[in-house]
Amino acid sequence: MKRGGPIPRTARLRARSRTRGGRNSLPGKLAWLREQRCDICGRLYPEVHHDRRLGSRADDRRTVPLCQPFGKAGHHRDGPESVQVLGRTRFQELHRYDLDARCAYWQARWDAQERAA
Repeated sequence: MKRGGPIPRTARLRARSRTRGGRNSLPGKLAWLREQRCDICGRLYPEVHHDRRLGSRADDRRTVPLCQPFGKAGHHRDGPESVQVLGRTRFQELHRYDLDARCAYWQARWDAQERAA
């Protein structure tokens, strides 16, 4: 293998069934978001998309429910209209969707639900 080249992958990455925990980990919110509808097309049983800004780590406070074609197809990189393929700016333009505002909206709904419980 050539030095400095990409590391070959022999197996697909698999999603964790449980989060690692740590700071800003909200497994209850992730389960709740999976019960909502896709934020763009309204389909049931979406995937949870973590919105990362400027290379930041995944933060469960910045999550939105997006179905397979709009979020991440399979696990999780293939959808032609996905954030990963189009990039954040182009994705927002194409779907007329503000990720910052929607992350804030879903976090506010979660916070209100948690206060009521």
